[in-house]
Amino acid sequence: MTAAESTFSISAVSKTARLPVVDSLRGVAALSVVWCHLAGFGIFAPSASYGWLGVYVFFVISGFILPYTLFQADYKTADYGRFLLKRICRIDPPYFLSIALEIAFVYLASLSPIFDVHTPRVTWAQILMHVGYLNAFTGGQWIVIVFWTLGVEFQYYLLIGIMFPILAGKFFQWELVFYLPILALLWSHHSFPIRAYADHGGLIVPYLFVFLIGIFTFQYRSHIIAKRQYLIRISTSALCAAACQGPLISAVSLVTGLLIAFANFRSRTLEFVGVISYSLYLVHTIVGTRVERLMNRLIQNDSGPPIALLAGMGASILAAYFMYRWVERPSLALAKAIAYSSSAANASVERLAVKTL
Repeated sequence: MTAAESTFSISAVSKTARLPVVDSLRGVAALSVVWCHLAGFGIFAPSASYGWLGVYVFFVISGFILPYTLFQADYKTADYGRFLLKRICRIDPPYFLSIALEIAFVYLASLSPIFDVHTPRVTWAQILMHVGYLNAFTGGQWIVIVFWTLGVEFQYYLLIGIMFPILAGKFFQWELVFYLPILALLWSHHSFPIRAYADHGGLIVPYLFVFLIGIFTFQYRSHIIAKRQYLIRISTSALCAAACQGPLISAVSLVTGLLIAFANFRSRTLEFVGVISYSLYLVHTIVGTRVERLMNRLIQNDSGPPIALLAGMGASILAAYFMYRWVERPSLALAKAIAYSSSAANASVERLAVKTL
């Protein structure tokens, strides 16, 4: 669910091209989730009741982005270790900083009479379970509620690095892709909670069909499959997602995939939010909800809720911007510095060719 992967190379040696629709959709998803958490109470609650669907927009985008970038980078399974290292360097520094911020705010809130609410005690065991997103496998409690999606995403990283050569192969038949997920779907009905408002996402199984919509969109955008095959595959995935997650999630996921595949629109404002969306996703409940709560306590009249909401939204975006600039962007640069072996070989060949001209 990161902003960096919305930049792609058209071929292994071509210049970088952006997909504005992806950044814009990411911005919509981030704002939807933020609005859900900040406007989910009081007079704004009806408008925020479906903001959680932004999570599934992120899942479809991840399903598309990762195989697309791996395809452009000529990824091989021999690079699996480098791939995981790149992902860890990319996503973990902002993630760990947000954990530290939440713990610090919990401690400060316990000392302040302003926040006279129950502040849960954070244990070392709970913190350690966040390393490697282990709560996703053990069902442990996340320090910040939105972190459950990161656990699901990380499982997707583990899978896509292994499955990519099959997904990118032209010999790949669409019937085969549903064999394991359909079995997993049957299993999930008996073994995993299938709820939109999950406290923790658990295993990736119930969300596989949402990711598959993104994966099939990658296949179409990369000319691996034709339009007719693409429409059949995402329609089948959407039906399975409806059975597993419900028709609303299925519809949102399907529309997201179709927009990535066929739409060509952009919004500078949404693109900006899309660029900082990962940081915004991490910090909005840590910073924004506390600022909103504080403002509601300070302004005891009818104008309090809207002012508090705007203050919370503004504080979230500002905090996200600084996290992006000072933490996320350096993490992106660090991840980018780790080259796949095939990419390094291609670069060496290009340098040799230049020297011999």
